[in-house]
Amino acid sequence: MTGDPVSLRLHITLKAQHAMIECWGEKAMKKWIIVMLMVLTPAATILADDDEDVFVGDVSIWDSTVVSNDTSLFPIGGNGQVNGNFIVDEDDIDSGDVQTGIRAQRRFEQNIDPLVPVGNTYFIEPGISTLGLANWNFDFHVDLGSNGQFDGNGDTLATPIGPSNHTFGDFTITLYIDCDPTAGNKDLFPLDLQTFLLTPNAVLLQGSQNIGFAFLQGICVWQTGAVFDPFAEGQYQFILRVSDDDDLVAQSSMIVQVGDKFPIYSNDDDGDDDE
Repeated sequence: MTGDPVSLRLHITLKAQHAMIECWGEKAMKKWIIVMLMVLTPAATILADDDEDVFVGDVSIWDSTVVSNDTSLFPIGGNGQVNGNFIVDEDDIDSGDVQTGIRAQRRFEQNIDPLVPVGNTYFIEPGISTLGLANWNFDFHVDLGSNGQFDGNGDTLATPIGPSNHTFGDFTITLYIDCDPTAGNKDLFPLDLQTFLLTPNAVLLQGSQNIGFAFLQGICVWQTGAVFDPFAEGQYQFILRVSDDDDLVAQSSMIVQVGDKFPIYSNDDDGDDDE
């Protein structure tokens, strides 16, 4: 497919998810999302970059005790989140660092049984964590300069990224999601991360999501014609991309292989499938 990708404009922070479901009801919300997806153009093929700065490790900060200030910091929150085993990319641009990170984690169990990638592929068995939800989440992280920022408790962050003159409003920041377990599928759906925020002044955004969540089921219906099946074996691709006027700034990509039905698939320079 050609043309500019059109992103689903949803604010998917946990507060917004809960508020919309409470207001509309889960079934009504799901139907609305599916209708919206029907009129959107899906993303073109997006290939992973071969940036030598990409590594597996910690992101700048990933800590449940850090509180959002609702202006510049939108951290992971939750309870008991642990850092580590991210696919991380860092790039310098105009006197500031940009860091992206993406990973798969065991839902509720990452702190005791972390998933460690082989290359950029995470392996996990099929199954559910709670009814309808996969036993794995996909985590994403974008940091444009969190060092020196004050969180919602008034605490000053000390991180290796920043301070910087950049905010989310300076870039196009997109998370590409794959809900089709078919091996090698590259027709990913784009979510514009700027639209998740109520302010363009953000410098840190983090999230942990599950394909089984109701607000993501429209993507699954668009890609596969059915809702997500947490017991299906296959491969799922995710790409987190920061770009500036269509120029790639930083990018983290991963594959989640569920079960052993398919051989390992990876993105390479020319877009061919490696098995």
